[in-house]
Amino acid sequence: MLLLREGADKITNSNEFQHSMKSILRSGLLSIVVMALVFTGCRKEKETIARIKVVKAADGITAVAGANVHLYTEGNGNPHDIRNDIEQETTTNELGEAVFNYTHLFRKGQAGLFVLQVEITKDAHTAIGVVKVVEDESSETTFEIDVP
Repeated sequence: MLLLREGADKITNSNEFQHSMKSILRSGLLSIVVMALVFTGCRKEKETIARIKVVKAADGITAVAGANVHLYTEGNGNPHDIRNDIEQETTTNELGEAVFNYTHLFRKGQAGLFVLQVEITKDAHTAIGVVKVVEDESSETTFEIDVP
């Protein structure tokens, strides 16, 4: 028993044991750093969607199919502030919805939003307003248009 204790004391006091402990500690810290980078750097990109719903003003419920929906920005008078890549136009479907995808305009990790002008036309009738488009969110805004 005395021999085992003396052998254990020699290992504990040796440089070999200290070196291996430092090596284990470094490996553990490196693993923690790598895991932190992987989990924080792998944010999944969500779609940035603006959904415009167009309904009849008379009842506020009936969907208006075939309405032209135009989203754009006016800037502040400076021609360099106008972003043509934001401007989109489509027609409402049978549910009265027009869907716009702005995912491609945001960079990963960039926080942002757009406030866009909305112009809706159906026959000779027009409705105007604004919509807020927030990165990684799907937003829905309902507009009423005075059509028969």
